[in-house]
Amino acid sequence: MKLIITIILIAGYALCNDLSVTLSPCKINYSIETRVVTEKMRHIRMPVDFFVVLHNNSDKIINIYDDDNSWGFECIKFILHNNENEYVVTKKPTIWYRNFESFISIKPHKFYRFPVVYSDVIWRFSGLNKHKKANLIRVIYDQPIKKTVSVALKGGDLWSGIISSPYYQITNIIKRIESKNSSASKSDE
Repeated sequence: MKLIITIILIAGYALCNDLSVTLSPCKINYSIETRVVTEKMRHIRMPVDFFVVLHNNSDKIINIYDDDNSWGFECIKFILHNNENEYVVTKKPTIWYRNFESFISIKPHKFYRFPVVYSDVIWRFSGLNKHKKANLIRVIYDQPIKKTVSVALKGGDLWSGIISSPYYQITNIIKRIESKNSSASKSDE
């Protein structure tokens, strides 16, 4: 199974020269309203930990689904890796009371940053305690092919494919892990 996924990602990465993905740490104190499903749907303000950055490397506009609708909500996934295992981290399911296609248009040679709140409230199996031994992280952006689009796009076509970032040291991307690990090691002394 792992071999098949790797081949798909390599093929997707090789065929998708027009769009690339990277991770970038959040270096300022920044928070966003985010969807949380408890007994009922609500929005809460949470600090941003890092960004998923999509780079348009082409000479045309690239359209992707916004992550605030069911089409784009699950496009971002993370792979956490330690010396022995890989963990796939996906968003928790949500309830859609209002759902319509909305898009982000990335102009040629520009980029778009998705802010990421790395919390158990939003992400499935992403507990900092559970994965604190993971030392590497990468992002996979997977937007499946959709044959019809019900709204007009701002030029360009709807992009589809799978792309993957390289691995990053997790403490260089998610600063809370670094500060938790350093405070935990100080308390162990």
